[in-house]
Amino acid sequence: MKDELNLEVKSSEKVLFKGSVKAVSSINETGEFDILPFHANFFSIIKGKIVITDEGGQKKEILIKDQGILRSMENSVEIFLGI
Repeated sequence: MKDELNLEVKSSEKVLFKGSVKAVSSINETGEFDILPFHANFFSIIKGKIVITDEGGQKKEILIKDQGILRSMENSVEIFLGI
């Protein structure tokens, strides 16, 4: 098993990111949090930004204009922005 997550970040207009990553970080009402490989099932409303850590350790930031929904399930993370 690889230590990676499948991530898809979507807005109503397009797919902003799709691929394998090492980690996903964001902010919810209780503060900053990280999703790592094999994370428990998790669902949250997010705001501020998404930080994606790719397989090479590089970080990419996506700013969230309003808010979004994040769902982590079975080593996959789906994020829907602009809700």
